[in-house]
Amino acid sequence: MKERIEDRDLSLLFDVSRASNETKLDLYLNSILEGCARWFSASGISVFIREDDSDHFVLSAKTGADMTVPEGAHLRAGHGIAGACISTGVPMIVQDPLDNPLLVGKVQPRTDIGSAMVVPLITPESGCIGVLNVSRRIGEVEFSKHDLAQATPMARHIAMAISNARLFAGVNAAVAETRAANEKLDAIIATLGVGVIVTDAFGAVEQWNPEAEIILEQELTRGTHLHQIISKCPGEMKSSVAKALRKACSGKKFVERAHDEKTDKAWSIVSSPLPRGGATIAIQDVSNHEKAIKELDRVKRLAEIGQLTAAIAHEIRNPLTGIRSASQIVQSAPGELGEFGRIIEQEALKLNALCDDFLDFARPLTLHFEKLDLLEILQRVCSEYEKTADSAGVRLRLMMDSRASRVKGDLMRIEQVCRNLILNAIQASRNGGRVVISLQRGKLVVEDEGQGIENEVVQKLFTPFFTTKANGTGLGLSNVRKIVDAHGWQIKVSSKPGSGTRFEILFQEQKAA
Repeated sequence: MKERIEDRDLSLLFDVSRASNETKLDLYLNSILEGCARWFSASGISVFIREDDSDHFVLSAKTGADMTVPEGAHLRAGHGIAGACISTGVPMIVQDPLDNPLLVGKVQPRTDIGSAMVVPLITPESGCIGVLNVSRRIGEVEFSKHDLAQATPMARHIAMAISNARLFAGVNAAVAETRAANEKLDAIIATLGVGVIVTDAFGAVEQWNPEAEIILEQELTRGTHLHQIISKCPGEMKSSVAKALRKACSGKKFVERAHDEKTDKAWSIVSSPLPRGGATIAIQDVSNHEKAIKELDRVKRLAEIGQLTAAIAHEIRNPLTGIRSASQIVQSAPGELGEFGRIIEQEALKLNALCDDFLDFARPLTLHFEKLDLLEILQRVCSEYEKTADSAGVRLRLMMDSRASRVKGDLMRIEQVCRNLILNAIQASRNGGRVVISLQRGKLVVEDEGQGIENEVVQKLFTPFFTTKANGTGLGLSNVRKIVDAHGWQIKVSSKPGSGTRFEILFQEQKAA
């Protein structure tokens, strides 16, 4: 059954080495085994491939009517015909195993196979990675040395193709794993409340997250130089981001906080150099954190001022009692001396009232919450100050949203807040001006048409003992702030010289009735 090589399928020689990252290994092996079966007129053919770096080899493909090896079959180096071939690395023809000195005592003869070729699949890098088994039935032409000479280089090509396919599979798996890790990292960075920008070694933007565009208040484009972006940054952020880029590109880490006085915004800016050039810059809006720190400092200062004020008030009150008693004795004297006694008593009473204000400011608030109608309170307070407003030539106007009149709070303290704000607005207004009290959903607004206040003064309005009035104590607005804070609300003030002043009290929804 001799056959000329020209009559065989020469395309197999090219197919043997054709395995790439786009070819599945099992499909490739099946195709090659079918070609090999035709080439060698084999009745059965199989290939076992090593599992990782172990000495176990698993059946990876088989073909032919006489191939009875079960699916999932394993073999070990040094065991059986194929195992002996793997151990020695020498291809062999097996007619009768008992005639082969390498197989004596290791295998039993098989009655279903007349001749077989067992060829190791060897690569220079990995050694033996598998074994190829080719068999013919009893009665068919036995394999010759010529057949083995053809099978050996073919096996080398198959081994190389299998090794390449495994390598491609490993690379693809690594790429997929890296891509998945990058996507996961991108998803995490995208949800951070920190703006992240990555630049190349020349300062051109390569990557960024959505928060970066929000903080920088502009859209970013890949390839744009960071200096172009910095020029559009808000306020004092410009110099800090420029410094961060310069430090990172020079291989140094940079940490700084920037604050913009105009917008009262603050940012934390951190930059780090990248191993192969470029930089990562992280920008976080810490305005709320800065405000919280300032508020904590304010509360601490108020507590200290309160303790000091209470101590001073008590110390003043003790001699005031004696002064008042002495003034009453002096009043019983005839003539001018009695008049001096009355003056002394009046001044002592004023000082005593001031001490009451100090102690009230220093004393912790105890609130009694109940459902209140703000409209009724405002109408009552406006009625009380109507004559005061008329005397000053000021008109009071009360406006409201019918859905916004009820809140939960302390009646006495809320009346105190309303009185203070409305009286201050009347005193600040020009003759012929007006004060508008607006009750809206979620907030109370008191506006005047006075001279307005400079920004430096606005920032000090709630400071204890700070006042712009000749006879003021500087505790009115401090107590307003204290009461508003105790209710869990917020108070805001805005003013512009020449355009009047606006106070807003924002009610928290959880406190609403």
